[in-house]
Amino acid sequence: MIPLETFASEHFPDMVGHWAAPYVDDLWEENVTQGYPDGNYYPDWSITVGEFATMLDRYYYDGFDRDRDGVTGPDYHITI
Repeated sequence: MIPLETFASEHFPDMVGHWAAPYVDDLWEENVTQGYPDGNYYPDWSITVGEFATMLDRYYYDGFDRDRDGVTGPDYHITI
């Protein structure tokens, strides 16, 4: 059994205990996602096309350091 603390979230109170909490925190730290204005992330909600497009834009142009893992160029892609 995996301890609940493993799924803690530093940035979104509604992510505590959610399996995606560490991944969402990583995306937040890289400015790919910001959550909602009330401070929550609502991990079980569907996102809109606009929210998805914004995340992709931030990922490719503002977010992750593509050279960090030695992966660059047109083969670098996002898996959702």
